[in-house]
Amino acid sequence: MDIFHNCIKLQNLEILKKIADEKFINQVDKDEFIKKYNKINYQLLKTVKEDTIPAYEKKIKKIMENAVK
Repeated sequence: MDIFHNCIKLQNLEILKKIADEKFINQVDKDEFIKKYNKINYQLLKTVKEDTIPAYEKKIKKIMENAVK
């Protein structure tokens, strides 16, 4: 689980760096942007104990039936 957490953490940091490079010129602004949006809640994994696929299939089926009407 720590491996996934570290991968997500690094991935989020890289994405924020790319966005900051495109959005800002000043390094201080880039650092503030990264600090502002690099939150731990964006890196936590939520384990699901039950299979949610049947519920999603039911929702998609209902949406598709309504879209056809």
